[in-house]
Amino acid sequence: MILKFTNGYFSKKIDMGEIIVVKIACEDGTLYALGNDLSIIQINSDDNRITIPVDDINTEAITDFKVKNGVLYIVTSEGDVGTTYILNTKGEIKERNIKKLKGRIFDENTIYQVELLPEEGHSIGHSCEMKIIDIKSGDTESIILESEYWVVGAQFLGYDSDGNYRIKMFEMATNENFNIVVEETIRTIGKDGSTKAIRGLDTQFKSITNQVKVFGNDIYELNNLKDKVQIINISEPNEKTTSSYKSKLQNIVEPISDLDPDITNGDNQLMISRSTIMSNAKSFHSSFRWSCQSKNLEPLTNWTKPRYVGSAGTYQYMPYCWGGFSSIDQYNSGMSGTGRVGNINTSTSGHVSNTYGLDCSGYVSRCWGTSTKYGTSTIMNIAKKINASDLLEGDALNNSGSHIVLFEKYDGAGNYVLYESTKLNSYDRVSHTVRSISSMGNYVPIRYNGVSK
Repeated sequence: MILKFTNGYFSKKIDMGEIIVVKIACEDGTLYALGNDLSIIQINSDDNRITIPVDDINTEAITDFKVKNGVLYIVTSEGDVGTTYILNTKGEIKERNIKKLKGRIFDENTIYQVELLPEEGHSIGHSCEMKIIDIKSGDTESIILESEYWVVGAQFLGYDSDGNYRIKMFEMATNENFNIVVEETIRTIGKDGSTKAIRGLDTQFKSITNQVKVFGNDIYELNNLKDKVQIINISEPNEKTTSSYKSKLQNIVEPISDLDPDITNGDNQLMISRSTIMSNAKSFHSSFRWSCQSKNLEPLTNWTKPRYVGSAGTYQYMPYCWGGFSSIDQYNSGMSGTGRVGNINTSTSGHVSNTYGLDCSGYVSRCWGTSTKYGTSTIMNIAKKINASDLLEGDALNNSGSHIVLFEKYDGAGNYVLYESTKLNSYDRVSHTVRSISSMGNYVPIRYNGVSK
């Protein structure tokens, strides 16, 4: 369901039926809703609804979704610098071909690319390069953004009246407990790369991707505080000089990672390469297809089916299953019999017999090739904590007693790109997701002891 507010007051409920909406965009009374199944529904002012086909997009790692002059822009974390899909919603549906650009859209004329610049021995560094590109002419401006802290992303927010860049930066440090602390700032940057003004953003109760939007020359932030949600204008930095700004990262002393493989404390398995870990991760994702029978959906005590599964038929993705540790063969065998599809009932004390699929830690255990399932509280028996600046694909981020995700990369826009078995966005399955780094302060970066260099 979507709630509509007019002039700050609630005005309408929009029922989306069985579609679970993850992002919306609106223009001139027309609403566009992006579903968690990657469908797009266009809802006109008279409530007439049109389904827009988007078969070209096959990742859930979507960071932005907006419309301008009837053109939809869908930004994903694909590639080294992100990818923007462009879909003109005007004309006949069959003529609505999707175009693709390398980078992240700013407006209909401008796209930008951010490349993190790693330093020796680390996956990131203290700088990044931003390129701002005119879509029509190809003219490019380039700027190096530097910091005394780890740089994990930047977003282009346009120019001020003097032609300086307005940029949102994401900086990071790892504290003594190996938790990640992120600072988000809005900066005015001169053409020479110097910081002319800076504004620190409030710590969010719930951080989301792409929390800042630009309308005309104004910058707005969705401010998610503990007791209220605000939309505030943050166009002007509130510190006119960098010398008066005090970073919340300045007193953090970072721990040093132990990066040597330690198979003696692993799972008594052979060493596993990062490419094999990622191949395992993807094998449970969109390439995995399976058949569901009616008997796989019959009622069972303490069992609730994943929401993306309707009736009998053919599906993709390994379903989420509380306590589950199913291999692909075990899952298919279960579905050929009376086994139940996944289980999103997480209130039970453990795995419910005759349910098949993977929960978050079962998925990471399978990706790492372990012989048994490790939970979020026991996985440190076969892993070690590392500094966030050392994260590589195939490592993980663990919130002990709660959730664990497999790390793929930093996306250059302040987000992690992940694989996880999750109920996030009602996916209820193995998903390729993007989460803001700021939202994961309770997670600890870890590395499997058996991963090869």
